[in-house]
Amino acid sequence: MTQAAKPRRDVDLFIAVAAGGVIGALARHWVDVVFPTPADAWPLATFIINLSGAFILGVVIEAATAYAPDPGASNVARRLRPFLVTGVLGGYTTFSTYMVDAHGLAVANRGALAALYLFGSMAAGVALVIFGMMLGKAMFRGTRRSGEQTEADEEEIRLTEDEA
Repeated sequence: MTQAAKPRRDVDLFIAVAAGGVIGALARHWVDVVFPTPADAWPLATFIINLSGAFILGVVIEAATAYAPDPGASNVARRLRPFLVTGVLGGYTTFSTYMVDAHGLAVANRGALAALYLFGSMAAGVALVIFGMMLGKAMFRGTRRSGEQTEADEEEIRLTEDEA
């Protein structure tokens, strides 16, 4: 690969991530509008955003593994994970707002609620990534992954070996 070609490939990834980020940020804004939260109350919008993002991440990990196991296989596969994970989910979920919301609760003398929000969000987020991955595995169970062989592949290998 020439030096001139490499930056162009990187620009493609940058565009995929940026486009995904716009979609994710717009979705996050919509959830913020639908679920407004007073400063001293449970930050419902951020909670919904981060937990739904964790669940979707689990499903996307399994979908990408099933449908695009080799990111170098095609231009679409190469851009799929950066677009969805870094772009859409990165623009949608928000660690910084999670921290600002927890700080706001603590400043409003709601320390116990802030601690519950911090640790509850983390525990629920991890659980939802795992649940999303389990659901993703079930959804994409029949999808062929890289390195796996179907019965037809095995039969073709047997026929080829018999001919040799």
